Amino acid sequence: MLKPLSEKAMNLVPSVTLELSALTKQLKAEGKDIVSFGIGEPDFNVNDEIKQAAIDAINADYSHYTDVKGIYALREAISERLLRENAIEYSPENIMVTNGAKHALFTCLQALVSDNDEVIIPQPYWVSYSEMVKMAGGVPIMVETAFEDSFLPDAEQIAPLITEKTKVLLINDPINPTGAIFDKNRLSQIAELCVRHGLYIISDEIYDKFIYDGAKHTSIASLGDEVKQLTVTVNGFSKTYAMPGWRLGYAAGAQGVIKAMSSISGQCVSHPSSITQMAGIKALRMDQGFVGEMVKEYDRRRKYMTGCLDKIKGVRYIYPAGAFYIFTDISAFSDNSAQFAMSILKEAGVAVVPGSGFGKEGFIRFSYACSYEDIVKGMERLTKFLSR
Repeated sequence: MLKPLSEKAMNLVPSVTLELSALTKQLKAEGKDIVSFGIGEPDFNVNDEIKQAAIDAINADYSHYTDVKGIYALREAISERLLRENAIEYSPENIMVTNGAKHALFTCLQALVSDNDEVIIPQPYWVSYSEMVKMAGGVPIMVETAFEDSFLPDAEQIAPLITEKTKVLLINDPINPTGAIFDKNRLSQIAELCVRHGLYIISDEIYDKFIYDGAKHTSIASLGDEVKQLTVTVNGFSKTYAMPGWRLGYAAGAQGVIKAMSSISGQCVSHPSSITQMAGIKALRMDQGFVGEMVKEYDRRRKYMTGCLDKIKGVRYIYPAGAFYIFTDISAFSDNSAQFAMSILKEAGVAVVPGSGFGKEGFIRFSYACSYEDIVKGMERLTKFLSR
């Protein structure tokens, strides 16, 4: 008889976004017309200059191992980007290149969290945060937030949750699934709280280029040397450069943390693809105008989708200032977001993600990282479905 799988494996909750994506693809393969507002995967193609850099690297036989922390030239480019766009000064030695931002988050938690350490996570949260904490042996502690405050946490909500076991605060800015952005004052108070208690901060800033209506994004590590020493800033290429399948991300932080992360990574994945890393250098150092054009298109989609939601009785949502999601309250229609999302998929042919996966029942998440034409078609279907 086979022995059981590990407790870690058995206790994990599957990613609801990936499960829904798989079901959507299955229905499409069966010939069904499905509009997907589900997974947050940009529908843009990779810029031709970035693709050419990868092709050139292949033709130059750039196929050997790289430094576990990544190619030095790429870490230099990331260092320049963080200083130019995030006002954070890091040397290449303070940076580690990873197999996507998810790998950076996972490895960072493995480096920082011991068994039974507590990690504070504002709710709602990206679906993988809590499970990553559990895999590191930690205990996720959720911050209850309010719809009226765009589900943004503040220092007063976080402070009572801090105990002698608290090790890390994990934040996302702009936030998936709400699209909300931390204002500088709120972020400063959270930074002061973490410095006072000596808490590490993992700041997931993967959506930092997707900002609308003149809003400003502030990296928490830019708010002073003390908080910078405690912060690991995580970002990547999947969203900004529409490179989700290329698997390229990075983390920047204190040398001791980055060294620990690279030791862990060296024992499991070594380093990201050498070819992808060469493409990453091109992405960071080329003219960034095409990124701005993508953001403009996302803004157009955002305005259309919110305009449609405004016309549906019983619906309310967090107006997104960033990212490419709309977190929508459907409690007037159902008290089970997973069942409701399944009904929308099967009856209306529209894929959405249930809020339960983000730790917030009674909501569903729409992604507008799909074509404008699909958004028009999908919102027509959704309006008819909800009107019934």
